[in-house]
Amino acid sequence: MGWNRVTTCILLALVLMLGGCTAKTVPQQATQSVQSVGIISAIGDDLAYQGLPEYMWQPIDAYRKDVTVWKIDSFIAEQLSRTLQPKYKIVPVDFDRDAFLDPKLYQTVLSAGTAPNAGPIGEIVRATVRNPEADLFLVVLRGRVSFGVTRYFAEGIGVLRTQPPKVSRSYYHAVYRIAVVDGHSFKPLAILDGVNDETHPFAGLFHGSPFAEFPAQYWAADRGQVTVDQIAWIMEGMKGLFARTLPVTLRRLHLLEP
Repeated sequence: MGWNRVTTCILLALVLMLGGCTAKTVPQQATQSVQSVGIISAIGDDLAYQGLPEYMWQPIDAYRKDVTVWKIDSFIAEQLSRTLQPKYKIVPVDFDRDAFLDPKLYQTVLSAGTAPNAGPIGEIVRATVRNPEADLFLVVLRGRVSFGVTRYFAEGIGVLRTQPPKVSRSYYHAVYRIAVVDGHSFKPLAILDGVNDETHPFAGLFHGSPFAEFPAQYWAADRGQVTVDQIAWIMEGMKGLFARTLPVTLRRLHLLEP
């Protein structure tokens, strides 16, 4: 049975009324007794395409392609498991992924700025994980950041293409965030956006989130002409972004040694 959306709305409303902040790093005392970690990945199976208009008053060309066959959440979980072992024991997690893919959740969570807030993530872990046997849970969610100084946003995994007057450029992005939840109290301990590299956190067109430029031939101007080969090239690059940046983000969270 899927997560009750009415319950999700109630949890979100309570969190917004009560407020509260979440740290960007896991407190040292919270990890001293941690032996096991459970991993929840909910990036989803939609690859977002956005063709930005030449002028801001023109409509954006936006659509999505299903990339379920690429099993990106399984890949993320495998990468995290490989990175965290042998320091931690990785325990399997049986969870309701739809609960974490709800936009009401991941668009409410605040992971940037000076007052990050993990929202109701802890309570959703408590309510939807069927085997809560880990000392810590890592929850990988879609993130949402603005593109440069424009009014356009990038969310989750996707591709984005700019238009003239100067030059057209194409990018693929993996905008995500990791929340760390105590496996006993279900209190959120930390939340942080995926980090592109070891440079300044706001460097880059996607405000610190992982991205890379790609050749124009892998962009499909017409949504009906996206080929399997084009998607395959982009998704291989996407997996590379996660493989490169997940360890960096774990180090920033203080879950790995520098």
